[in-house]
Amino acid sequence: MKIILKCIFKDSEEKDVILSWDGCVAAGYTGRNREAVLAHIEELKKLGVPAPEKVPATYWIDPNRVTKEDKIYVIGEKTYWRS
Repeated sequence: MKIILKCIFKDSEEKDVILSWDGCVAAGYTGRNREAVLAHIEELKKLGVPAPEKVPATYWIDPNRVTKEDKIYVIGEKTYWRS
């Protein structure tokens, strides 16, 4: 997988940077505050989402799922965006 990003450096120089990779790992149940992460896991358990085996949890995902697009399309009503 490969994407090209335009980087703007501190000196205002712009340069295209090529990122390439063969594998991708997503990290879930992460955060700066461990207590908040554990509280979130408890909230999810009440909704029927099983707790992860370890925190943080890592998941191998298809490298083609990485995108620089500002919109993605998902299937299902339980997917949400939080900024």
